[in-house]
Amino acid sequence: MAFFFAKDAKSALLSLVLGGLLAEVFSFLIELSLYLFDRKKHYPKTAPAAGDGQRLLAISLPVAFSTYIRSGLLTIEHILIPEGLRNSGASHVAALSAYGSIQSMALPVVLYPAALISSFAGLLIPEFSESRVKGHTRHIDYMFGRVFSLSAAFAIGASGVLLFCSEELGTFLYPGTDAARYIRLLAPLIPVMYLDTATDAMLKGLGEQVYSMNVNIADAALSVLLVKLLIPRLGITGYLITIYISEVFNTTMSLYRLLSISRTKIKVFRWIYKPLFCVLGATSLVRLLFLFLPPKSNLFGMVLHLTLTALFYLVLLRFFGGFDKEDRAWLLSLFTREKKSPAKPICRFAELKSSKKKFS
Repeated sequence: MAFFFAKDAKSALLSLVLGGLLAEVFSFLIELSLYLFDRKKHYPKTAPAAGDGQRLLAISLPVAFSTYIRSGLLTIEHILIPEGLRNSGASHVAALSAYGSIQSMALPVVLYPAALISSFAGLLIPEFSESRVKGHTRHIDYMFGRVFSLSAAFAIGASGVLLFCSEELGTFLYPGTDAARYIRLLAPLIPVMYLDTATDAMLKGLGEQVYSMNVNIADAALSVLLVKLLIPRLGITGYLITIYISEVFNTTMSLYRLLSISRTKIKVFRWIYKPLFCVLGATSLVRLLFLFLPPKSNLFGMVLHLTLTALFYLVLLRFFGGFDKEDRAWLLSLFTREKKSPAKPICRFAELKSSKKKFS
């Protein structure tokens, strides 16, 4: 935008599109370079085994097909939303303004911490795939418990921080808009959205690509239907209801499937209530502390507010056992895999504990 001296909406939008295009090309070239380097380093010299191509297609085709269908349905949804808002009685400008406040202001803030969950989920797929191929069912159950515990702790913490700091974030990032209100309304949905990302990765690692494909397509189709029915009657509230229903539907269906093929039971108190109590305690402590600190309307105050809330949450979570040494060691093992079988090093803490007392 600075290079083209964007002075109006048209030139600004063209700059954004061009920037997105260049970013995609740059990302593709980096990934291609890494792929060629890894292939040269790790690809076997012998001919691939019979059936390898079919197994690769069995993984990639459902993912690609789901992406294509869902992209088409999402395009229809985004076309219907401004039209539905206008049919609800809002003017064209007001309709696009409300839609832009949610889609381009609130949602990017709400989904920003999801970059960590997405990277974490990407590491899970090969771990679950390898354990499934080797028949390590106990290790799969162990990993499921760890993934759900860590994902829930991160998601509930992010939800509490954004909910508590929504006014400061919205006012500082998008002054004079309704972004703060929409961040506050969408923040409670963060645990559902983030857990869905981790659950989808685990399902793909367990060979459930077709099921995930069906759920994602059904989710997109449901969103289109809800947009068509609710937005003309309820306006922007109908769009928020659509987001909530579609996200809860997707996560529920994915989690139900994962629980049906896993023997692990959800530990509600440790995985959900502990992080919830910790984030409530952290936000309350920061609220009391800021009675004696500078106002939060400036950049320094906002950053300090967010940092202290996150720090207090981590301290409370560690103190009350919501994130222990075993969680930390298992998480690090995903980034520093040893040459030996992954089932041994990752589960070594559970095995040590089980030799002393019953492990739960």
